[in-house]
Amino acid sequence: MGESEICERVIRIVREQLQPGDVTNARILEADLKEGLGADSLDLYELTMEIEEAFGFTIEDKEANELKTVRQIVEYVVRKLSKKRD
Repeated sequence: MGESEICERVIRIVREQLQPGDVTNARILEADLKEGLGADSLDLYELTMEIEEAFGFTIEDKEANELKTVRQIVEYVVRKLSKKRD
């Protein structure tokens, strides 16, 4: 799975979980999860669970707390999946 596929999948999950309305994918990618997309702690927990399920790995709480934007989530998933293949 390439980075663009991962990006599309993560954005789809974010849209399902946070329902940001008519916001473009480009804006979602750069948006802060809390301030830009209005996520609260429960939203972030559910988003983390959905990402884990979609990509087949766990995200440690410390790591999840460091993911502030959708782009950071995409980059994190890319790294995790590349390590998983090695």
